[in-house]
Amino acid sequence: MTPTIVNFASAEFRKGQERLRESLRIWAPNCLHAIYTEANIDYRHLPMYGFKIAAIERSGARRFLWLDSSLYLRAPLDELWRDLDRQGYAVQWNDPNCILGKWASDKALAFFNMTRDRAMALPDCMGTAFALDLGHRTGAAIFDTLKKAMAGGVFDGPRNNVNQSCSRDIRCLGHRYDQTALSLILHTMGLWAAPWETYVSLRTGSFAPMILDRIC
Repeated sequence: MTPTIVNFASAEFRKGQERLRESLRIWAPNCLHAIYTEANIDYRHLPMYGFKIAAIERSGARRFLWLDSSLYLRAPLDELWRDLDRQGYAVQWNDPNCILGKWASDKALAFFNMTRDRAMALPDCMGTAFALDLGHRTGAAIFDTLKKAMAGGVFDGPRNNVNQSCSRDIRCLGHRYDQTALSLILHTMGLWAAPWETYVSLRTGSFAPMILDRIC
């Protein structure tokens, strides 16, 4: 089944969305492209980054790759598609310096019944790009749990732990919304993720097929 690449951008991120769209024409021409704006999705009433769930559901795709507007392709996504076919999902761990326990609110940890001590020993994943096959048991379970986490308030929370708004634990630096939720899902389900820079990198000198470079 042909995968669908899904993206949403509000007006302030339209420049990045257009750059992404152009790279898709070059490097993913055989995929379906579901590219949305606020003209298609009213995101203002949704939880933080809830537009991702809304856009994915609006696309109606069974096999999809979510991409943030900060990304662009510079090569085919062959390895990502192989991982998706093999296990029903494709997710990459974040930079090794990004530790889950530093970027998870107390509320998020409690939702997944995880202690901060345990989370401090676990890596964070990247929420900028993730692929799921909803026809696969694992992919469907990840997406269902992600929606439940959003409904449970796990996406909510200030980005930085100012005035201990995320946690009184000084090890907590802030919260990363859907990315934190996805990381917690991977760990609680005992799932593998691709190493840093397999799919996405911040460095143009890497071999990753996608580059994260925010433009507005």
